[in-house]
Amino acid sequence: MPSDEPVAEPVQPQAVEAASPDSPARAPVPGRLGGLRVRLGRRAWTIAAAGVVVAALVVGLVVWSPWMPNPPSAVRVTASTATTAEITWAASSGIASPDRYLVLRDGQQVGSVPASATSWTDHGLSPGTTYDYSVVAAGWLHSGPSPAATVTTLSPSPVGLAVTHVTYTTATLHWSPPRNAPVPDLYEIYNGPDLVDTIEGTVTSYTDTHQEPGNLFQYQVIAQWGNHKSAPSAPALGELLALPLSGSVPVTVVTTSVPGMGASLSVGYHWDDVWTFSGTCPGDSCMISGTVGIKWYPAYQSYEYPITLRGSGGTYSGTAQQPNATHCKSTRLTDILTLTVTAKGRVVKGSWLAWTGTMVLSEPPASSGSFYCPAQSWRFAVTGTS
Repeated sequence: MPSDEPVAEPVQPQAVEAASPDSPARAPVPGRLGGLRVRLGRRAWTIAAAGVVVAALVVGLVVWSPWMPNPPSAVRVTASTATTAEITWAASSGIASPDRYLVLRDGQQVGSVPASATSWTDHGLSPGTTYDYSVVAAGWLHSGPSPAATVTTLSPSPVGLAVTHVTYTTATLHWSPPRNAPVPDLYEIYNGPDLVDTIEGTVTSYTDTHQEPGNLFQYQVIAQWGNHKSAPSAPALGELLALPLSGSVPVTVVTTSVPGMGASLSVGYHWDDVWTFSGTCPGDSCMISGTVGIKWYPAYQSYEYPITLRGSGGTYSGTAQQPNATHCKSTRLTDILTLTVTAKGRVVKGSWLAWTGTMVLSEPPASSGSFYCPAQSWRFAVTGTS
């Protein structure tokens, strides 16, 4: 019975010639293994061909398989907050159906839902940060990831900013944290384009002490998480209290009482003047420095008295001394001037639109030789406008 197994045939002895450098290499003899000639039978060729076909099918199944689902389509981020993102997609199509979907954020799996679901919400994100989302249809075999959908989470601004208290040099702010967002790392406080200060994100109030009386302000607050910042809050506008009396102030002085007969000035004598004031206000009160004048009769000298007024609200007062202002015969006297002024009518942002007051000029008793001068005083009514 004939056999399909390969048969080794004896190789006929051949003369072996010594190789020389000039002789060409001898080509191998086809069908020989060592000293044997190999002849393959029909069955061996059939088995070999079948193996090639099976290998090709396996490779084909790896490249494409009817059991591999298609990736989902139409992946979208349909809603986002500072810390969440909602991802939706169209279900996988094709012969194979997935049994679940895997959600990838920046290439890493962060969620899994049943095949009946076509949406998923990611939590715990950082405000103002950009993320890429894709979806994989998963079953016995997994699809590749879908095209990515990109979203940048919100970075909401602080709300309810208000200036709750102002003085001549300070403004106190209050606000509420950004809504639906984690506590910021920091807050930046601006007055117009100028950065006033940076404070911790757990604090929602601030007092600006770097102002001058009467300054206008426009505060805004920015929240910051890491390197990401919110847009500025709605502005809080206003102005600080102005000095009650400032600059050149027109006044009218009227003499209301004199010490007696022979004294300089007389009741009813009056004059117009301009007094100059400036001030420093460390908080709710001010110290106003100014110069007031007493104009004696035109034949006499006019004296100016530097004075400092202290107070708050609508009333300020102070005392000044002027050495050698008047005299008792040949003895020079030190006058003491006391001034009290009160706002009259409406006060606008601390500034007095009009005011009234009383001024008293006193002289101590004195003697000059045999001549004696008793203590005496003059009183004046003052009115002014700013």
